[in-house]
Amino acid sequence: MKNKSEKSQINSDNSAKTGFKFVLHPVTIILCVASIFFGLFWLFFMYLVSILIHEFSHMLVAKKLGYKCTKIVLYPSGALLFGDTDEFTFKDEILISIAGPLSNVFLCIFCVFLWWLFPDIYNYTADFVVANLSIAFFNMLPIFPLDGGRVLLAIFSLYFKRDIASKISKKITLITAVCLFVFFVISLFFSPNFQIGISSVIVFVSVFIYVKKD
Repeated sequence: MKNKSEKSQINSDNSAKTGFKFVLHPVTIILCVASIFFGLFWLFFMYLVSILIHEFSHMLVAKKLGYKCTKIVLYPSGALLFGDTDEFTFKDEILISIAGPLSNVFLCIFCVFLWWLFPDIYNYTADFVVANLSIAFFNMLPIFPLDGGRVLLAIFSLYFKRDIASKISKKITLITAVCLFVFFVISLFFSPNFQIGISSVIVFVSVFIYVKKD
């Protein structure tokens, strides 16, 4: 989910007041075609379904709490939920944020339960479990713009002023970015992991995009 102001997990989107919309980013469509070409469509599809369930869980909780959701945009790196409100309580922010990762964890537990009853379905659902575990774990990291970062900010906001909570969250995100970059440099001497390097840059940039003062 995207947090356009510190008090909101659902972005303001004045252009989408007529109803709920689902939008595919053009690059996502390109990646879908590429996955078919390289024989990876099943894996791509499993991650796609897991991401959508994750984001729709955010939406269901937000609507249950009384917020209007207007649009979900599916990007190559994930999905973003938009709404027509620009602020809500910190407790609501926590509930909405954890809904996505919890849905992924629930799906993993459910699939493992099915494996116990029907072992033959393992080959068809193993990738789905891995996808959900990856999405749940990654999103609960205490960094922005991930759900874990928003939960952390909301919790700090319950005990400190919002600007102080933002500064604390910003420092944690910066430290995480530095640690990721250090791991990337170390990997260059063994087995280069450019994904960690790219992630460190994304996390560093996200500090200045998503963690702002009120």
